[in-house]
Amino acid sequence: MSEKTDIAEAVSNQIVSADQARIAALLNRDRQALQDIISDQLIYVHSSGREETKELYVERVAKGEYDYRSFVITRRDLRVLNDFVFDNGDSEIDIVVNGQLREIAGRYLMVWKREDGRWRLFRFHSAPIPRPATDK
Repeated sequence: MSEKTDIAEAVSNQIVSADQARIAALLNRDRQALQDIISDQLIYVHSSGREETKELYVERVAKGEYDYRSFVITRRDLRVLNDFVFDNGDSEIDIVVNGQLREIAGRYLMVWKREDGRWRLFRFHSAPIPRPATDK
């Protein structure tokens, strides 16, 4: 195995670990953990198309406006490019928004950026996974 491959694998493991911490923080509404994991430059685009900054997104999670019940990554592909990692895949999310449970099968692109020696979520963009076509 080459040194470049070893580095990419080590970085990939760091990203998976950081993302697991992010998901735990979402489920626990842990404001401080989210502040630490998310870049100050975050742009977060929900599957609805709503775009938010770090401040607004963290506030809504902490207040329970976004009440994540489960967040499971079902497919992930990581590409390491210097101080950025592109993480795209699929997820299944159960979230209560405005008192209504939403079950979302989504496709996402996350961009992680190395800031001060740590990986932080820099961009998040998701879209619903299209349902299979039917004959009806």
